[in-house]
Amino acid sequence: MQKIPIKIRPYVYNELPKGWKKVPSKSRPGTFWYVNTLTGEKTWEKPLPDGWRKMRSKSRPGTFWYLHKSGRKSRKRPNLRF
Repeated sequence: MQKIPIKIRPYVYNELPKGWKKVPSKSRPGTFWYVNTLTGEKTWEKPLPDGWRKMRSKSRPGTFWYLHKSGRKSRKRPNLRF
């Protein structure tokens, strides 16, 4: 696994999966929503990289973890490159 230099990480975190676009909200100034230009899907939450799902924790109510289709698990929100 290749480590990403710290000075580059903010840019990696702000990248969006293919087809997604960040749009400023007209009704909530200062916030953004996301639209998938390929499927038309819209969401207020930043989309996860392909293959990842957000899961609700059963042992820690109110918290979440992330599951990749390969079986990999993470408590931190995954970036496009990890």
